Amino acid sequence: MRWRGDRMLRLEIDGADELVEGMKKLVAECPKAASDALFEVAESFNEDVNAKMPGSYSDKIKKWKIQGAKEGTSSFVTSTNRAPHFHLVENGHAKYDFHGHFTGGFVPGKHYAEQTRQEYQDKYPKMMQEKINRLIEKHNL
Repeated sequence: MRWRGDRMLRLEIDGADELVEGMKKLVAECPKAASDALFEVAESFNEDVNAKMPGSYSDKIKKWKIQGAKEGTSSFVTSTNRAPHFHLVENGHAKYDFHGHFTGGFVPGKHYAEQTRQEYQDKYPKMMQEKINRLIEKHNL
């Protein structure tokens, strides 16, 4: 770097080399750690939905499938309930008798997943920030 004529400006920062090495480790580990964090948050979401369901629901409706994918530099996860009747509990349904005849009326949905999704609008950024902070602390940055 040149500074006014022949004078050179020299800038030394103590610890810069260590910081660069730490950042390299962080960049190398970050994609895996970020993906792991997404799966952990999805699992937490599922547990929070299940906690809202009364004990009278069987364990069959409390089973979830988490799938992840990576698109370029972005990762995402989807969490799907595996119970074939979950959408009926969540969204509601018309009333039918044992023989499948419509009896009139409608059973309103419980919206357990929707309530949890709304809670995670605020909760998700905080959870991810905690995981990022732990990753930074792990590398002493």
